[in-house]
Amino acid sequence: MAGFSPSFSGGRTINELADEIIEAILCQRKLDHTDIASFSLTCHRFRAISLSREIWRNKFVQRWPALSDVCIDSKQKDWLDVYKLRETIHHSIQPIICKLSPLYYHLDDVSNEGFSEIQDIFTSSDIHCEFVQDELLAIIYDNNKRTDLTKKYYAEKCLRFVQHYSLAKEWRRFLELPQEEQLLEHGAVLLAQWCQSTLQISMKEIKHKIDKLACLVHAEIKTRCPNHPVRNLQVPCKVEMTPSQGRQVLECLNTVLYKQQKFTGNDVNYYEKMNSYINKVLERKTGIPISLAILYASIASRFSVQVQTVNFPNHFLLRYKDGCTDEDYIYIDVFNQGKLLQRKECIQFEPAVGSTMSRYFNSCPPKAVFTRMVANLLRINPHHDDNGGLRDALELYLILCPNDIEVRLLQARVYLHLNINLQEVMTSLNQLQSTYPLEEDAFSHLLYRTRVRQLLNNAYYTAQVQLKCREDNNEVQFSVGMIMKHKLYSYVCVIYGWDSLCKMPEDWIIQMGVYNLPKKEKQPFYNVLVEDGTDRYAAQENLELAEEPYMISHSSVGKYFDCFTGSYYEANAELLRRYPQDLTVTINTVQAASQ
Repeated sequence: MAGFSPSFSGGRTINELADEIIEAILCQRKLDHTDIASFSLTCHRFRAISLSREIWRNKFVQRWPALSDVCIDSKQKDWLDVYKLRETIHHSIQPIICKLSPLYYHLDDVSNEGFSEIQDIFTSSDIHCEFVQDELLAIIYDNNKRTDLTKKYYAEKCLRFVQHYSLAKEWRRFLELPQEEQLLEHGAVLLAQWCQSTLQISMKEIKHKIDKLACLVHAEIKTRCPNHPVRNLQVPCKVEMTPSQGRQVLECLNTVLYKQQKFTGNDVNYYEKMNSYINKVLERKTGIPISLAILYASIASRFSVQVQTVNFPNHFLLRYKDGCTDEDYIYIDVFNQGKLLQRKECIQFEPAVGSTMSRYFNSCPPKAVFTRMVANLLRINPHHDDNGGLRDALELYLILCPNDIEVRLLQARVYLHLNINLQEVMTSLNQLQSTYPLEEDAFSHLLYRTRVRQLLNNAYYTAQVQLKCREDNNEVQFSVGMIMKHKLYSYVCVIYGWDSLCKMPEDWIIQMGVYNLPKKEKQPFYNVLVEDGTDRYAAQENLELAEEPYMISHSSVGKYFDCFTGSYYEANAELLRRYPQDLTVTINTVQAASQ
């Protein structure tokens, strides 16, 4: 067994050591679970020592450090059983992921029923769910970014499903709380976790970062306001203060947030999704009015200064009661350095709103805040050609507003476009049709399209895969896996498919100016994944081998390729089935080019 010697200096053997010393030796990082198991077979005494809770708690943390928080209630755990459970999940998850590529290669995404096996595991208990998420993250973020790309691709799909299943329950618990207990920062973290399911976004870490900003505000108050009631209190603090004292807190908050920490409204890339995610707002120090308002209000609340959210058209605001009557509110423009505004000054953001139209200046509940945030994402994602982001936003919106007919119909169309969750689409449309008979025509059309798609899917599974062989397509110069550069637009891409002649309709050919090419549409065209995240269809005469190939940053690379060699991508099993001779062509072409 590695790490042990039968005797020690002075002629003493391991048998003469005290149990606690042997236990301490077995806790060493150099020894893994197989070493402990081998040692336990030596004799009855060593077997008893090897069952120590402390040994297996150490082995657990050493092997899965991301799960160290599980050890907080360690007194209640049989750590050998916990270790075995985590090991069992490790061996269970891998084959489940490997099944997904053959089943869903021809689709843009994985249907929910594709996760049924993994769902059976993680829904067993909260600890099962934690372990499944940890295993999936371990697959995605292993030490080699170049290998197991297909496994990582489908592990991300699984992780998204697991995260959303858990977060949906968290959102429902959050919405069931009394409004005064629905903390804005809590909902903001849930939204960020929902939309960035492969990132580890910690509620505790976000809270800690906001606490640090509050401590800086506290220090500014102590410097500028020597008689302020929060001066000698710990943050967060609960204290009664006058409106003018609350305003002093806001002035110090503005100084810290905008002048010292350089937070700013993102007016350069206003419609970027990252502006809505609290982790990215804190990291990049920029955001849009609604996300900055959540951060601002969360800091103010740590001083018992209650600023209220205002769902003002086109420009989200905060308000603070600066006097004794309902009219004594000032409005905070967090997007513009926390500028304090009178009601009449707010009209600049939406001239159609008059200062007497009180409903636009009222405070709004947390649910309305997050509904607006998700609605923003619904508007943003289609412009970025991001079906995954649009799908995330739709599903979260329907947790917040489950009876919104238009969004339910949009979700059905997106699922139909992605060719996923078709049975769920059928169920939803039938329910809508029975509930809203006046809209029957719209529902009937979608139902018909869904039935047709289901029939086509069934036909696909019984049809043979069509092979594209090189001897039948001699004019095709390039092959799947090659890293290419576009001669006109200079983008770098990887080929994942080809046609001997252009297969696009005439309107596309005209729009893309294909008739301006010397060979027009009568030449091979290639399906390529571009480094900017887009998919394109490029003419052969416009492509050339990239002189210095590198990994392409595209979310779908793992769908088609299993590894990056440094010079080209190796196709995975499904792509190889369709292009059986391309790997040889890729290797020979790349080698010839490098000589």
